[in-house]
Amino acid sequence: MPHNPLVLDTELVTIEEMAARMAMTRTTFERFARIHKIPRVRLGHKTVRYAPERVIAFVTAKLTTPILNP
Repeated sequence: MPHNPLVLDTELVTIEEMAARMAMTRTTFERFARIHKIPRVRLGHKTVRYAPERVIAFVTAKLTTPILNP
């Protein structure tokens, strides 16, 4: 996944916090994130964080874009 430049004051949250904001379980969010390639920030080998405003914008765009003959 390409690196995404972040503004220094961007809030980063854990997967549990992001799942709660999206009203999903952690498992559901993990599956959704993997399938749809939700933008994330990798801080270490196992440490991943999400920028809520970017995730919400991404999901909103995904849900409002019509699917054309997959």
